[in-house]
Amino acid sequence: VRSDRFVQDLQYSRVWCCRFSSNSKFVAAVIRDRSCRYSIGFWYVEGDKPSFIAPDYTIAQSEIQMCNMVVSPDCNTVAIYYVNNTVRFYSVFDDECIEALKPHKDIVNDMVFSPCGRYFATASDDCTIKVWDAGTYSNISIIKTSTAVSHLQFDRSGEHIVGVHSNSAKLYSVKSRKCVRTFKTGTRCFKAEFSPCNRYVVSCAGSGIRVFDVSSGECINQTVAGLKEEGFRDIITGFGFIGNGGDFLVQYEEGGYYKGNIASAELEKTTGMLYYRQQ
Repeated sequence: VRSDRFVQDLQYSRVWCCRFSSNSKFVAAVIRDRSCRYSIGFWYVEGDKPSFIAPDYTIAQSEIQMCNMVVSPDCNTVAIYYVNNTVRFYSVFDDECIEALKPHKDIVNDMVFSPCGRYFATASDDCTIKVWDAGTYSNISIIKTSTAVSHLQFDRSGEHIVGVHSNSAKLYSVKSRKCVRTFKTGTRCFKAEFSPCNRYVVSCAGSGIRVFDVSSGECINQTVAGLKEEGFRDIITGFGFIGNGGDFLVQYEEGGYYKGNIASAELEKTTGMLYYRQQ
């Protein structure tokens, strides 16, 4: 399903990045059309025909080496990270760049808005997590980490943030700037997310999923690794919660999609794609 505005151009275009807003009401995308023009477009997702809702921003070709894009919870702001180490904030409904930051001296591995919308955080190879006020874009906290952080996620309050390291995930306090909990995820950890109820952290590392109690840091459940099928390598490539419950979907590299639950170690094979966001 495509927007009428780009229906012709998209047949010959490249989509550089595409993100749902946190409430799944609209999609933001960076697109290169047939004339090699780079634009950011925003669409409401209504039924079967998304409608274009905001001006597209023409971006200079030299600046489109973008690496990441996130949408604020209130659906008013899009943050884009470029390879020149700049994060730019665009207003969805006004044709302007609101702010531009150079948050780190080294590359930015991940960035995220807090669910409450008050904070914005970045993580870098320089072994720091920086937290910014999402209204004024001023830095309010610098958290020093032992190793580089590859993935970030706030809890619902915005008071804590979980950062993924190569062999663990750590819970940091935004106010004290200290690590308050370490979750032993195993090697090759690439993602850790708070459950919708905020009581658990679920990590993905290699072929295994582990569920941790946030208050104690203990692992209370884990999947049975080694789901083997013909031609199937059990490496997790995608993970996300479904709605507000304890159910989640797991995508394996060559083995399709599996549905699981925080309370169970069993994974049930299912169909579908990981295009959803926690509500």
